[in-house]
Amino acid sequence: MRIGSVHEILPWLAAIFGISTATAWRYVDETLEVLASRRLSSAWAKETLSSSTAP
Repeated sequence: MRIGSVHEILPWLAAIFGISTATAWRYVDETLEVLASRRLSSAWAKETLSSSTAP
């Protein structure tokens, strides 16, 4: 089985869920924003914790 590109898979998934391809792309964009913000928050927390620990 060949796995297609996101440009082939996203319209298929959109059809399964009964949404437009544009809405599916919006969901992808929003999900990536959330994941990126969590990664930044995680990096900030690690930096803050490591700089505040006593030697």
